[in-house]
Amino acid sequence: MSGKVLICATSATKLLDGRETGCWVEEVASPYLLWREKGFQVDLCSVKGGAIPWDAASCQEGSDFFTPEAQAFYKDEKLAEAWKNTKSIEQVLGGDIEHYDALFIPGGHGICFDGTSNGVCSPAHADQLLQRTLSMAACFPAAWTLFASCMNFAEMKLLVETFWANGKVVSAVCHGPAALTTAVGPDNQSIIKGRQVAGFSNHEEEAVGKTKAVPFLLEDKLKELGGDYVVGPDWQPLAVASGKLITGQNPGSSKRVAELVIEAVAPGLKEPVHGKGAGEGFHHREKRGEEEHHHDHHDEHPRPGVRHDAPDESKQRSSWHQSYRPPI
Repeated sequence: MSGKVLICATSATKLLDGRETGCWVEEVASPYLLWREKGFQVDLCSVKGGAIPWDAASCQEGSDFFTPEAQAFYKDEKLAEAWKNTKSIEQVLGGDIEHYDALFIPGGHGICFDGTSNGVCSPAHADQLLQRTLSMAACFPAAWTLFASCMNFAEMKLLVETFWANGKVVSAVCHGPAALTTAVGPDNQSIIKGRQVAGFSNHEEEAVGKTKAVPFLLEDKLKELGGDYVVGPDWQPLAVASGKLITGQNPGSSKRVAELVIEAVAPGLKEPVHGKGAGEGFHHREKRGEEEHHHDHHDEHPRPGVRHDAPDESKQRSSWHQSYRPPI
């Protein structure tokens, strides 16, 4: 068996206020390219299947947001065939998913809509979403369609819970953790509860002017679910690992999340993760005992299994991290 990651992207294209949205290219590109470089097999899927809708701000020529990694991914013809023809979550769940080692959910504001469901939606959250929809509906009738999508969608919840219950790594970056907010573990508790978690901060959401255009503020939701929310400076890379849950704060954290996924998956692979060319897989997985199936190190030590990628001012950052500014 080989080291294998499933990337699941949003299919949503509209915010509550009618502005266009989608998936953020950098948040797929950097992890995808790194995992392939290290020899992992990587599959792309999306909520509804078909072409992944990209947020236009993330693939605009000449923009700092359109990083070298994003360009390499977006402009590659073979990769374009992959992201233009993804399977849906329903199709993925109907196939053989036991051979995946990790699930990764990239951001872009779209995932706040079709990545959530009413599986554990509290009455307060439902009412909050309804009130926001009512305030938008007069000038944006399609808000009702988005409301229905948020309240009825369940496939993402099932996908996350399936990976989690089977002891797989579950990871997300930026707005991606929104897709984790309805998932519960075998104990019927939120997989966020009691674990360190990162995600797009309230301050960053304010900076991009979209606090009223999303169903909820991610930072608030992660805290509400009992997560130990970790936050760094705006637009700087930060990623945390808490057992098999790995999350990152913003687009610049994508690569670090991918690195932590490699670290989490590597112990179950007999062959080292380095020294492989793109497209080459790993073989001869070591069999893990049931006691390792879903074990969080934080149960043994205070603030365990958590790694921070806090900014290191002594090191020169890439132009991406030097120039990153919030998209408006």
